[in-house]
Amino acid sequence: ADVVRGVEMFRNENVRIPVAGIIENMAWFTPAELPENRYYIFGRGGARKYAAENGVDFLGEIPLIQSIMEGSEEGRPATGIDPRVEEYYRPIAEKVVGKVMKNG
Repeated sequence: ADVVRGVEMFRNENVRIPVAGIIENMAWFTPAELPENRYYIFGRGGARKYAAENGVDFLGEIPLIQSIMEGSEEGRPATGIDPRVEEYYRPIAEKVVGKVMKNG
């Protein structure tokens, strides 16, 4: 619901701010003791489906990783705390940079 309201707000004719894309935050949880398992606590694929249906690029998924929450609370980027985070953030960042460079 927040994503829908956000996209609609930015696309409003009085606002007209381009939407770079959709990122599905807290997409799944993988416990340390079961590294091959993914638990989709909040459902699966909703952000990707919404993006496709509304002409918005889907930029990626970020799982629930405690260091992201801890870094946010402490004002420190999670990539500086936990090397696992980069594998999710980097492809999204590259897509955003590519869009900015293309639309210049």
